[in-house]
Amino acid sequence: MTTKENIDLQEYAKKNTAFPHQSTANQFFNEEQFESYRKLGMNIVDKIIPKHQISFLI
Repeated sequence: MTTKENIDLQEYAKKNTAFPHQSTANQFFNEEQFESYRKLGMNIVDKIIPKHQISFLI
């Protein structure tokens, strides 16, 4: 996590200090946890792959 994530991710991380290093042993994510990991993943992809190159991958 950097300080450039959106406010939703920052708030979730404040409430859940283990985020994003929570155990995967519990496969029953609630909606907030699932969406936080999904948004974090999308942020990572956006930083790795420039937006103009994503259209070539689809």
